[in-house]
Amino acid sequence: MHTTANRFEILDLKSNTGALKLRVAGKQIGHVKIFGRAPGPYTLSWLDRGTLGTRQRTMRADWARAKKAAEQINTALINSRHALGQLDEAGAAEYLRCRDVVARYGRSVESIVMEHAELIDQLAGATPRAAARYYIDSRPAAVNPKTVPDAVTSLLEQKRKAQAGAKWLRTLTHQLDIFAKKFTGPIHLLQVHELNKWLWSLNCGLRTRKNYRDAVRELFRYAAAENLIDRLRAQDLIKGLDRIKPPPTEAQVWTPDQMAHILGACHDNLLPLVVLIAFGGIRHEEMSPEDDTEALLDWSNIDLVKGTIRVPKTVAKTKRMRLIKMRPNLIAWLKLHAKRSGPICDLGRTGDALSALGDRAGIPWIKNALRNSFITYRLAATNDIALVAREAGNSAKVIHDEYLELATEEQGKAWFDIHPPEPASIIQLDFAFK
Repeated sequence: MHTTANRFEILDLKSNTGALKLRVAGKQIGHVKIFGRAPGPYTLSWLDRGTLGTRQRTMRADWARAKKAAEQINTALINSRHALGQLDEAGAAEYLRCRDVVARYGRSVESIVMEHAELIDQLAGATPRAAARYYIDSRPAAVNPKTVPDAVTSLLEQKRKAQAGAKWLRTLTHQLDIFAKKFTGPIHLLQVHELNKWLWSLNCGLRTRKNYRDAVRELFRYAAAENLIDRLRAQDLIKGLDRIKPPPTEAQVWTPDQMAHILGACHDNLLPLVVLIAFGGIRHEEMSPEDDTEALLDWSNIDLVKGTIRVPKTVAKTKRMRLIKMRPNLIAWLKLHAKRSGPICDLGRTGDALSALGDRAGIPWIKNALRNSFITYRLAATNDIALVAREAGNSAKVIHDEYLELATEEQGKAWFDIHPPEPASIIQLDFAFK
């Protein structure tokens, strides 16, 4: 028999295996059993009477490390028993109740108390119970991951079923198809640094780059809602995408004089579309078919008697019906070509037709200048942001930020004073026959 530090007894050391017993005042309060054979490893097993009341195990690579660990464990046991001996009867009973509670978790009272105290500090006023309830209520179910291409397909199918705007859906499809060609793996494994690297590798301007970023954000929102990715993970990816701020641009408009030249060069089959944009604020895509399935503004939506244009929600880009009170000059232009029903424009490629119109008028064509002109001059003439926002189908913020004070009131009135030319006077001659 060998003794160590006058406190430990090592028994049965055949083949370096045995037990390290701890005695205090002649009473054994715990011992560590060491199992194994040279050269190791060795398993340490002990009954933790002072804390958990359960048997614990650990391993060490060789005998020297196992013996040292056994001594450290026994020292901890005697310290624990000594501390327990300092408690009064009530404190000891309280400790033992706590020990019984934590025994089911295989941890010591001390470790759980320390963890609880740390939680209280971190929660800054909230209780761990409240934090646990919030976690239980908000934690997502196990995710059902998909590859990026499959997630894109599912998102686009959902948007089609929801009858999203055709033009917006075409743009979203184009952007996400490019994204899905770059990233083909599971969507829940994407890393934000990879996404930002891809965004900045695109050969496009800042405004288009921002549109790609918005498309990716839309995909992650869908993936989180459909449980394809953890909700908190999706939020981190969305927030981690670099912010892209295109420089502010001023809306480009035609002058009343330029508009007069454009109308003078306009063919009859295109003129209703042009004047409805320029003097009514109708969007180009709300009248010109880019997809056979699109609902479009029809002559039946125009009431020349009441002087109103009703844009149905099925036609409007924003999916909100709007009613536009026509100005007298618009009514005059439309009366020249009005029909009871049917499409506003029969042309298939109106974009090309508008460019050709600019060439005939000697004015380089500017995309969206017709509608920008309507909003700019209508706002200048009325000074009523809310009215113009309703007629144009835009938000009041957009009208204020992008169109305010771009033209004078006189220019606004001049724009809506552009009327069709008067028909040539017909001279009636009376012949007297003698």
